[in-house]
Amino acid sequence: IYLRQVVLELCPQGGQLRLSVLDKLSRVLITRFTQRGNIDDLDESIQFLREAVSLCREGHSDPAYYLNNLAHSLELRFDHQGKPDDLDEAISLSEEALRLCPVGHEYRDVSLGNLGGALVSRFNKRRDIDDITRAISLYREALVLRPPGHPDRNITLNNLALALKIRYDELDVSEDLNEAIDLYRESLWLKRLDHPERHVILCSLSSALCSRFMHTRKDEDVEEAIDLCQESLVALPSLHPDRHYSYFSLREAYMSRYCIQYKPVDLALAAENFRLASRHPTHGFPNRIIEAYEWAVAAERYGHGSALEAYSTFFELLDAHLATRSSATSRREAAAVFHYARSLPTDAASCAIRCDNLRHAVELVERGRGQQWSLASRLKTPVEDLESANPKLAHNYSELSKLISNAAQGSADSTDRAAADRAATKYRKLTEQWEAAVTEIRNVQAFSRFLLPPLYADLQAAARHGPVIILIASKF
Repeated sequence: IYLRQVVLELCPQGGQLRLSVLDKLSRVLITRFTQRGNIDDLDESIQFLREAVSLCREGHSDPAYYLNNLAHSLELRFDHQGKPDDLDEAISLSEEALRLCPVGHEYRDVSLGNLGGALVSRFNKRRDIDDITRAISLYREALVLRPPGHPDRNITLNNLALALKIRYDELDVSEDLNEAIDLYRESLWLKRLDHPERHVILCSLSSALCSRFMHTRKDEDVEEAIDLCQESLVALPSLHPDRHYSYFSLREAYMSRYCIQYKPVDLALAAENFRLASRHPTHGFPNRIIEAYEWAVAAERYGHGSALEAYSTFFELLDAHLATRSSATSRREAAAVFHYARSLPTDAASCAIRCDNLRHAVELVERGRGQQWSLASRLKTPVEDLESANPKLAHNYSELSKLISNAAQGSADSTDRAAADRAATKYRKLTEQWEAAVTEIRNVQAFSRFLLPPLYADLQAAARHGPVIILIASKF
């Protein structure tokens, strides 16, 4: 990567040579992102691909290839960060690329697959069945263009199987599920044991087998599903972002078996994999937040003792996710994605009461009340006490807060996607510096709770002149 960056710096603006260097550098950055989950790599790749597309539109090359690559990168970022604009742009670029690739074009199979993937992502977000139906149609055409022996046939087999499995989950048509399992098996057969993407098919096949087990109750399906998940974990380094999916699939298998056989050990194993999936540090926040929510729901439904931990994990992840947004509007939009979890603060407090932990219940109610407390509000926290204790830290914190506030205001109304990307990257880096400053402040004696939700002892002061009555309305 470093050598390619040096070459890029030596390349003159414009021309075929720069286009080639941009392409190669963007691809290796994406590869490193998929292995380590560092969003900076993906942001930089997208920046280079935007330049490449711009050069193509000036007549330097056929733009379809670069449009597809940019669309794929934007979809990856949507999966990692959940920003709707990235998905919308990915679909628009994929549609444009497909129009530039008529029947017989060398990149038509890639364009079909890219658009199909973006439509699957949009279906998962909006649940419009037309999106998944069209995605299946696009994948079937792409599969015809990748007959047996084609080096990328396994990719299309896996994509088509995924779309069919999603449609089965929506419409409960068993033919879709059985076809998906057959396609996954063919795709797995084509992947050598040391292939870096083999774990993806292992997890996908496991999920399909779990669905069939819930329908047919044949033990061999769920037993194979568990074995496949464990094989996928063996294949991945401890910090690989995709271990999240292996944990997700493994908890799905254990939950499926528990729902049929009711063995407590399966519920305990499912809870452990809920924990591992939601806390996996190199995976993006949106999927981890969803997993924490599902964990809380399952723990409540089946009476598992990890429910309070699940609620706390959800709140921590949502706070961290919202802090990555650079404006109040974008934070509201990010929070609205998880609208189904609005009752979680009161449900969490109810859970604490049922666990005879009344003090924690009070803390959870207060935390829920402040869940929408925006980063902008936190940036205005008074620092007079800190200035007396450590003027240098107070000054650093105040300056970073001003920089973040200015960056947020500057990016709020940007309509230029490339400029918006640069502003978002700048904002994220400033936020990381700000969080490091906050961590340093919390290491100072008497400031360990700086900007953290109040503890019961802090809240108790509100009742010094009389009792405070808290009403908790929860379905539990």
